[in-house]
Amino acid sequence: MQLGECFDLTDTRFTAELSVGFDMLKDIHNETNTPLPVNEGLTPDKLRRYRDCAVLNFYLTYVEGLGQWFDSVRCGFVEGGAACDGSGIGSQSHVQIAVRNPSCVVGVFRPTITS
Repeated sequence: MQLGECFDLTDTRFTAELSVGFDMLKDIHNETNTPLPVNEGLTPDKLRRYRDCAVLNFYLTYVEGLGQWFDSVRCGFVEGGAACDGSGIGSQSHVQIAVRNPSCVVGVFRPTITS
């Protein structure tokens, strides 16, 4: 897979843009008197990220209207308890990539099961 033009949330330039997108979305919700989506979950990780999804979708649609297209979105998530005593690395940390442009997928790996 090739990321193409990536809205890369491991880069502070893009997290700053996301903050702008949140403020814009919040203003719209205030004007229409509708509540913003809320991230939910039983752990501090809030694994059901409804607000994050809404902000991303809103902002990417907004910048598309300005002529900027992103082929993919990448974000790192620190999740779970410490991987080891005193660690800042989460035991379930991972990176997620959302492909928005199918032409970025250049191949598919299908593992084979051998006995």
